[in-house]
Amino acid sequence: MELLGKLNAWLRDGGGTAVSALAELRAGLRASAAMQPRPDDWVALAALPVPLDEADVRLLAEAARGLDRAVRDDPATLLHGDLGTAMERLRTPEALRPFVLADTPLEVRLSRADFLLGRDGWQANEINICAGLGGLRVSDYDACVARQPLLSGFFATHGYRPLTPMDALARAAHRRCARLPGGEGRPFLAVVDWEGYDTAYLQDHRRIAAYYEARGFDTAVCNQRELRFAQGRLRLRGRPVDVVQREFLLEDMGQDPHSARPVLRAAAEGAAVMVTGFRAEWWSQKLSFAVLHEAARAGLLPAGTAALVRRRVPETWLLTPELAGAGAAGPPARAEAVLKPSIGSLSQGVRLGADLTEEEFRAALQEAAADPHRPHVVQRLIPPATVPFPHYDEARDEVTFPESQLSIGVFVVDGVYAGAWSKVCARSRPTVIAHGNGGLWGSVWQPEGATGSVPAAHATAEGTATW
Repeated sequence: MELLGKLNAWLRDGGGTAVSALAELRAGLRASAAMQPRPDDWVALAALPVPLDEADVRLLAEAARGLDRAVRDDPATLLHGDLGTAMERLRTPEALRPFVLADTPLEVRLSRADFLLGRDGWQANEINICAGLGGLRVSDYDACVARQPLLSGFFATHGYRPLTPMDALARAAHRRCARLPGGEGRPFLAVVDWEGYDTAYLQDHRRIAAYYEARGFDTAVCNQRELRFAQGRLRLRGRPVDVVQREFLLEDMGQDPHSARPVLRAAAEGAAVMVTGFRAEWWSQKLSFAVLHEAARAGLLPAGTAALVRRRVPETWLLTPELAGAGAAGPPARAEAVLKPSIGSLSQGVRLGADLTEEEFRAALQEAAADPHRPHVVQRLIPPATVPFPHYDEARDEVTFPESQLSIGVFVVDGVYAGAWSKVCARSRPTVIAHGNGGLWGSVWQPEGATGSVPAAHATAEGTATW
């Protein structure tokens, strides 16, 4: 990470001037509530964006696109013969199955693949496919960096800039709207969440709506109970809705699936553009990594996809009662294992074997395996690599450079690289990089023109693909 090294040296040489610049950036981030999903739960932000060199941008962009394609090719159905059997074998809750079965012809394809810098290079933690993705508001952060002349000047001198996923997302939604009946004037987009969630995350939803407003949409924020399907259109207070930015997630669907039926019907009938569809989110549950490895071992994946899975995706297993009883932790030893709910967000329910005793981890496995309504996976731990990263200590008004773990979330819209956000954690031992555990949110700046437009995996003399 060449530019990060130069950035650290520049900050060290800058003395009080550099400290003042970081303090000014921190104040601007706080004043604008940058990237904050809700006003009563402040999320700590990184001192600076992560500057990724061109080689890293291209590698991560291509890996994210490859994972997006691999997951959407539905290896679960490939393994199990049909979608219904796949849902049965993967323990998909009954309430979710009608949503997974429905096709959504006007779906905008949005995903975010998360990569941790490990000892063996960048490794994928997971892939998420849903409009309600953390990081879509990353341009809040970038705007504050751009307003700080010393910091923005450093990045400009080296030809680095940010890339916001909202530009690609809005363009894709406009393209789909052209296929709707009566598509004249500004399309009407609804940011839709569960009843109650729209209050907790109203700040976040309004900001997303403002992004769309600036890109040619009329918008509203609502909950799913306010929507009706009538006269062939999804409607909000009588007005036809052209686009649904779906913030409500499959993980919450079990509590009230009936209330989401109007959105499901509109999506299935091609009467509304969906960002994103329901089946897409099911494809991207954490089980997808287990399915990809199983399909690769069975020889069912194209050579390039199989190579990507072997190189960038840690081994993952569907947790079953049999697996939970196989020794202390099944395939990986406890200290090398991570237990995760297959459907979940914000790192909730993730347990690292290294943080538990053998007895505690075995009990956690058995408890998770016995829950028929919430499937879990066991994943091989990614041993982290660390890099010195600048941290601003507000209390002492100083900059430090602790060894930190880096996680990069790479956005893909309709198969095209659309930018990234970052999480940084100043710890050397393995940990879950979440804001409740010392993780800091931030952005990614990259060389001008490093859009990840590189060929797919190339063949070696042995005929296999490299990544």
